[in-house]
Amino acid sequence: MGGAWIERAPPRPMRRNRAFPHLLAVAAACLAAVLLLIAGRQPSGAGEPYDCRAARVVVVSASRADAIDACAGARAAIGFFRSLGLESRRPISIEVLARMPESLGASGAGAFIESERRVMVLSYERFKANGTWFRIRIDRRLYRSVATHEVAHAIASEHFRVAVPTIEAKEYIAYVATFSTMDESQRSQVLAAFPGEGFDDACRMSTTIYLFDPMRFGVEAYRHYLKPGNGNPFLRAVLAGTVLAEP
Repeated sequence: MGGAWIERAPPRPMRRNRAFPHLLAVAAACLAAVLLLIAGRQPSGAGEPYDCRAARVVVVSASRADAIDACAGARAAIGFFRSLGLESRRPISIEVLARMPESLGASGAGAFIESERRVMVLSYERFKANGTWFRIRIDRRLYRSVATHEVAHAIASEHFRVAVPTIEAKEYIAYVATFSTMDESQRSQVLAAFPGEGFDDACRMSTTIYLFDPMRFGVEAYRHYLKPGNGNPFLRAVLAGTVLAEP
């Protein structure tokens, strides 16, 4: 599972494996929703499906505006991976929710549940109520970046060459995709709000650092990506499991 967090509360500790016991009920509910969608019936209160017309991405949302933003975020993630020569081969479902499932934690702005190929993001109204994300004021442009982050998790999951990627590997890629496609002025504001020089090397990144401060991890990971000698070759190494992998 991968996720975007709201900064005012730290995430709950997470285990390294892909399947988490406390997500079983959520996964079952998601599967039921998928089956209903296939059958032409929508989960109660979920809204209408919206076809993004982008690599088989469908959004279910009560708000058309939220669906359009989720699609824009998805297209940004797809375009980022396409620049690496990587395509999304499997359908992605995005569900816009008034609140995240309790099992995912109150601080979640979005989540990707790999076993169900399902992305969840908060509604814009609920997300905006938090005031800021990455210490800058929330608007529709920033909201799209939440969807980008989660769809990046979904696409990356298709291209990892290791059976169980580490949390830091998953998040490194998702955050790089998020910041690489973020509105330039907002990205500059975020970088200014989180002063730093970026991780010196892969050894400085860990699950512990991510869980302690996921947003700073994301900003420092992006700065690391920008350093000479890193960039896309490092991303490919992460996907290949030659860096940021279990020892």
